[in-house]
This record gives sequence, C-alpha cells and structure tokens, in this order.
Amino acid sequence: MRMSEFDAIVVGTGVVGVTAALALQQRRLKVLLLDQQSVAQGCSFVNTGAIAPGAFPLNAYYRIPDLPATFLKWDSPADLDWRSVPRLLAWGVQYARATRSDAVWHGTDLLHELCRDALHSFELLLGSELPPINRCGHLAVHLSPSEVDRATHLNTIRTSLGVAAQVVSGQALLELEPAIFSLAIGRLVARGTFLGGSAHVSDPEAFVASLAEVFVQRGGLLRGDRVQCLESKRCGVTVGGCPYVIRQAVGADFGW
Repeated sequence: MRMSEFDAIVVGTGVVGVTAALALQQRRLKVLLLDQQSVAQGCSFVNTGAIAPGAFPLNAYYRIPDLPATFLKWDSPADLDWRSVPRLLAWGVQYARATRSDAVWHGTDLLHELCRDALHSFELLLGSELPPINRCGHLAVHLSPSEVDRATHLNTIRTSLGVAAQVVSGQALLELEPAIFSLAIGRLVARGTFLGGSAHVSDPEAFVASLAEVFVQRGGLLRGDRVQCLESKRCGVTVGGCPYVIRQAVGADFGW
C-alpha cells in the first residue's frame, strides 16, 4: 500500500488543533488534521469563546482550605462521591503542592505569557479570512464581599503582569451592562472588573469550523477518523487502516 507523506499530523479539531494546523501550514508544511468527531465537537463546542490577554490556573482559584466548603454548600456546582475520598488522598497531596504560592505564580505567569498576544496572533494567522470577533471587552461581576476581595487580589496580579483591569461600580457598571440594573442599585450592590483587552466569539463551534475551512482552502487535508497506531521508529501513523509517513505529531485534543 502506498503511504501518503505529511510533514505533520495534528490530532484534535478544537480551536487549539485547528490553529496549530494553520500555524504549521503557514510555515509551508504539508499538514494532516485529524479527529474522530466532526470539527469543534469537544471542548470548543461548549466553551465561552473567550479570547483573553491572560488567564489563571485552576489552582489559583481553589485552595485546599476552600475545598470542604465547596463540597458541603447546598448551592455548590461541585459534587463528590464520599466513598471515593480514601482513593483521593494521594491526589489531595499532589494538589496541595500545586496550590503553593510559587507553583500558582509560575502557572499564572506562563498562562499570561501564552495568552498575551492571542488576539493579534489570530489576526496574523488568518488575515482577511479571520471570522468576526466581538472586541467589546469582558465584564466579571462580583456579588459579595468575598468575591470583591478575591477579584482585588487577582486584579493586582493582572496589573503586575501588564493586563489592564478596571474596577467599576454604580453608574459606570450600569453603562457597561444595563441588564444588571437590579443588582447594582438594589439590596445587593454589585461591583465588577472590566478587562478592555478581552474579546469573544458568539458561536465557538462556528468560529472553529470557519478556521477549519480556511485550513482546507489553503491545501490542508482534514479527515474524520481516529489514530489506530503511532510508530515513532518508522515515523508513521495508521489512520482508519491507512498508513501515513509523518515527521511530526501534535496532540491537541483540548479546547480553550
């Protein structure tokens, strides 16, 4: 059987996979983009579609002392099968290490560096073929003193890393989002953080599908199939019973 040759294969057609394929293609590489599902049917189907100049790792939000209350509060989105607690002890030790201040800061610094030029990178990658992006910023509303305190801490970190974060309340908050009128002037006085450098897409699935179309129009091959075998010694991959010769494999089976 004759083997098709590619410079790279990208597994996963979420936003990460498709943009990685476009970036490799932009470097004049012959790229195979592969997913066992249709385009953007994983994380990129259900996410918020945010394009932010920075981000925080989960260990910046959920500290070990906060976890018991997270699972015990009646209105918490978290749920736990208490029978599994003994098996989670080893994970708990690892997570405790991950919530140390040096680990949290390291992850935060890396994510902000990765996200800093995300919007501009989309513009360089797609040019005039870039689908519509809403560039109106992002507003996070804080409804309790504890949320305000937490946001103040995170905003201090954002500012130190070069991300503009504006705290708003009262009339300024209403002008940004009139729909929260009852929260802003009622018994519950809201405050918010406005990130002017953030953007978002209204339909993440459609956005990623448009990027995949550009990839195909530029000569890339998109296949709906799964990897059955990956052999590093032969630099080969078997997809749906068909062998391919590749020089580089990229795993991108996760979304934004």
